[in-house]
Amino acid sequence: MENGYILPREQWNRNAFNPQNPLSQAIYQGGNRFRLMYAAVEHGYEDPRWVTYKQAKEAGLKFKSYDREKGILCEKWIFTKKEIVKEEDESGKIEKKEKEVLLSRPMVNYFTVYNAQEFLNFPALDLDGRQIEKNQVVELTDKIIAVSECPIKEMKQGRAYYSPADDKIILPPREAFINDEAFLGTLLHEMAHSTGHKSRLDRSIINQFGSEDYAREELRAEMAAIFMEGDFQIKYDKEHFNSHTQYLESWIGALKKDKNELFRAISDAQKASERIVGNYEKKYGLLQKEKKLGKEALNVKKARTRKGKSR
Repeated sequence: MENGYILPREQWNRNAFNPQNPLSQAIYQGGNRFRLMYAAVEHGYEDPRWVTYKQAKEAGLKFKSYDREKGILCEKWIFTKKEIVKEEDESGKIEKKEKEVLLSRPMVNYFTVYNAQEFLNFPALDLDGRQIEKNQVVELTDKIIAVSECPIKEMKQGRAYYSPADDKIILPPREAFINDEAFLGTLLHEMAHSTGHKSRLDRSIINQFGSEDYAREELRAEMAAIFMEGDFQIKYDKEHFNSHTQYLESWIGALKKDKNELFRAISDAQKASERIVGNYEKKYGLLQKEKKLGKEALNVKKARTRKGKSR
């Protein structure tokens, strides 16, 4: 951030920004997603698939050169456990049943995953056509607007903002933006703010401009927009990327005071993006990225030599 960016623009690859495990069918979210996104940038990965060492061994996958440093540490938080409880039925008979109960304190398990590009014989994944083309951006934008939970208005003025008091989003006209992708990126940012309304995810979104609380909410909206741009496979250009860096200086102060603020922001951003993408999928169906990866995952599973429980 002090260098003026979150992730190096030149190395961004949207294909790898939806990290998934083709064996367990897990789609990595929140802090794990951010870690794997950053690892994709650092190592130049284009493949969004990640597996554990145990899974790779069971599937007969061979490392190009086994390097533990290329494994990315992730975490899984456990909030419930299964317990046998006694319950009385209508006749007064006591029966034992297995139920999910909340833990008094959540537990965390750690695991390491490796990218598909680190293996010699990982089944190929066709990465062509996974990003939407320019002529599809306008159609996608209209569909996203259609699932907004608050009104969105384009007006001849110079600001884009979400008004919590009126629960509506105001945007400059589309022709005022550099391109359609820039308009869509701004739209997603403001829609992320709108998820904080008290009737939705109920975040602290009424904050004084320039305050740390204001910066915190901006970080959440911006991270949510980045997640959604990955979900919708929106292509980037230099101008679009630069629009994401305008709040960096204000974020740094909040993060230096509390390093965990970044992960709280990522968690809230994930919830915001899931809400918006979820509304989209309810109306228009699953995003194509998930349908494609589901098919390739089956091909990998056939190579497994024995059953195992891996993440």
